[in-house]
Amino acid sequence: MGRNVYRGASMFTVFDTERHMGAVLVVDDEVTVLEATTAMLSASGYDTYPARSSADALQALARHPAIDVVVADVTLAGDDSGVLLARRLAHSAWPGALVLVSGDSEAGLHTEDRPPHSLFLAKPYSRRTLLHAIDHARQLGKQPAAAPGNPRPPGAPARQP
Repeated sequence: MGRNVYRGASMFTVFDTERHMGAVLVVDDEVTVLEATTAMLSASGYDTYPARSSADALQALARHPAIDVVVADVTLAGDDSGVLLARRLAHSAWPGALVLVSGDSEAGLHTEDRPPHSLFLAKPYSRRTLLHAIDHARQLGKQPAAAPGNPRPPGAPARQP
């Protein structure tokens, strides 16, 4: 079954499992959101790594090559952003997948230049929705990237009008 774990004002049910789900880097400048998200993912069997900026995220990716999914808030402090991190990852050799999250429903429209293996998730999201998004992003990461000039990876379905 599971056991309850309290972290700050939040409670999560930790499921006793031997399964290793993978490694996720969570990037958010709001400490409470960062702690809650990493605790929720840890309780779900993921190894989690927190970062409060895109620079911290890039350092964490360099130190922990097992990270295969990044969950990043679109809006970070100052001039920093999840979109800036997405651009840096798009031009790197990092083979993982990215989930961009935001409470601004319009933010998804500003991420056309994100890496090919990425998706957008609107806040607030449930635990189940976040876990599904991570799983979906991981599946995207297993597909070949789109060729230059081609907006979709080989074998990907065409967008419906």
